[in-house]
Amino acid sequence: MAKDTIAAIATPVGTGAIAILRLSGELSFPVVQKLIRIQAQDIIPWKMHHSWIHHPDSLHIVDEVLCCFMKAPKSYSGEDMVEIYCHGGYLAPNTILSLLIKLGCRIAEPGEFTRRAIENGKMDLIQAEFIQQMACAKTEKELELSAKNVSGHLSHYLNELKESINDYVVWAEAILSFPDQISEQKSLKDLLPEWKSKAKYLIEQYHLAKPLSDGFHIAIVGKTNVGKSSIFNALAEKNRSLISPWASTTHDYIHEFVLWEGYPISLYDTAGWVSNPNPVDLLCMEQTERIIQKSTLVLLVIDMEDKESMNMPYIESLIAQYPNKLWIIINKVDLTESNLLEDTLRLPLSIPVSYISAKTGRGMDDLKKELIQSLPLSSLNDLEYWVNERWHKSLLQILQLIDELEAWDDPDAYLDISAKEIKQIYLLLEEQLGYNHKEELYRQIFQKFCIGK
Repeated sequence: MAKDTIAAIATPVGTGAIAILRLSGELSFPVVQKLIRIQAQDIIPWKMHHSWIHHPDSLHIVDEVLCCFMKAPKSYSGEDMVEIYCHGGYLAPNTILSLLIKLGCRIAEPGEFTRRAIENGKMDLIQAEFIQQMACAKTEKELELSAKNVSGHLSHYLNELKESINDYVVWAEAILSFPDQISEQKSLKDLLPEWKSKAKYLIEQYHLAKPLSDGFHIAIVGKTNVGKSSIFNALAEKNRSLISPWASTTHDYIHEFVLWEGYPISLYDTAGWVSNPNPVDLLCMEQTERIIQKSTLVLLVIDMEDKESMNMPYIESLIAQYPNKLWIIINKVDLTESNLLEDTLRLPLSIPVSYISAKTGRGMDDLKKELIQSLPLSSLNDLEYWVNERWHKSLLQILQLIDELEAWDDPDAYLDISAKEIKQIYLLLEEQLGYNHKEELYRQIFQKFCIGK
């Protein structure tokens, strides 16, 4: 573990009321003392000290600041730390940072304060990851679950699994070494289903939580020039997609992330299909198909005045492939009051149909409400744990190892071999929780952090 003292600006660069600089390491107190002229005996940890930053050479005043000294181990990183609250903007915080570097600190790497917290036993790797996730949260549910994981919610669940596995490994090694002195009996055949159930539960939680990170995907599809982009802009509540009277205005898809009643939605305006596609049109249609496949809902837009937009083979293929997520949007009802279209299309009763006018806004509010009601929101409301992609992969590995052991006729009959296999699961959990230092794993995680965190 690095012993040098690190410093960084912990707030975004730009005009603002205040900026915060952080230091961590054994030089934190002495370095800051040289700038603010407070004697060691006058420093009271965890109390704000008002002072002025003075240039150590010219003695000119640089800025008026507040400083908070935090004594190890009762600090975020577990080391001596100082936070300096100065005026915002670019020049004041960067001038102070330059002075800190000149006096013996070095600029922190992304996530280095948090990494030191892990290395000093202040938190595990799950808690560290979800500190970053809190900073990126887009919804209240995302913030709530991130905060629970930072407090140790998921860590506690996984540590219980890890300790149960460790108990078996310790017992098995004791039996193998001292078979005549151990009376306690454990059955791997009984324990495997319990461990498997715990792993499967978290895998299910991962799938339930996918909309938190990705949003519910809603694709808007249909023939060219039927009003897809107008509907997209109305639902996104901004002029995000280019609109024109000419067909094929949208060739590449347009994506917009929005919040509807606090729920994350990814809207897609896709390229329209054409009856006689050229090579570029075919590429666009392939791209649209990939978006449809990952979408929660697919809004098929039909133009009341364009009979070609009612292309039955295309519509029937969508109904056949995606009967549970297709929604028919009949646009431009401001041009006609005909309600015979559903009979013309011979739509199954299970397919919802909405009549709207993207141009006048008629029916758009009702459509948005109906779309929200049709989303599988209960999956988010029922979430207990937020499992990220890294842990999902690890849990799949654990599940595979357990499945392989369960496939044995009698795993208890091969204690030496089964104990080695179970130990692999234990070591995997240790590694992923950050208890066994893996530099590449740390690098992958902390490169996503901002400097100062």
